[in-house]
Amino acid sequence: MISKFNEIRDDKEKIKIACERIKNSKHYYCLRYGLYYFLCSTQNNLILSWLPNESSALIQAMIIPHLPQSCFNKTSNIQKLIDSCFKRSNYGACFNVDNGNIK
Repeated sequence: MISKFNEIRDDKEKIKIACERIKNSKHYYCLRYGLYYFLCSTQNNLILSWLPNESSALIQAMIIPHLPQSCFNKTSNIQKLIDSCFKRSNYGACFNVDNGNIK
């Protein structure tokens, strides 16, 4: 996946490919973690539309500390993320978000 990204110069194209791969890689946890991490590194808020739907609480918990600070300005989207964390029986991911500060 990384070698494929190196061939592409356009950042928007890389983001598009990352989103497609997240959608189509339900059982590849390491790949999804890496793609979420990449989306965090692009400093856009697109990750907030994907992370609340993540099936793995562990991936959510590991990615939340890497969310760009700009994500916390979007209160309704952060609230969706927190709500999705509290729907689980494991609340671990919720403890990584504290009043708009990254823990």
